[in-house]
Amino acid sequence: MKTQKRLSIITIGYNNFQEVSETLNSIDGQDDYFYENIVILKSFSSEEKHKINNLYAKSNRKFYFDIDNSIFNAMNKAIELSTGNFIYFL
Repeated sequence: MKTQKRLSIITIGYNNFQEVSETLNSIDGQDDYFYENIVILKSFSSEEKHKINNLYAKSNRKFYFDIDNSIFNAMNKAIELSTGNFIYFL
């Protein structure tokens, strides 16, 4: 049996609910289920965090809110959290 390669799709968002929603909808439209989606969001309101969690929760998606101060720290943290053979930033 051939082992599937797993892709880690990392999504970083900063205070833009509409853009994050469009990105997550795009990812959800993919046919390949051998991926994980790590979503790191910064400066979202409590209401937006709750809404995103409810609308886009999936077994292969992990949300992290308000990690570190810079986008580069968030990207590095996402790499540490990823389990895929390949990493893609979206």
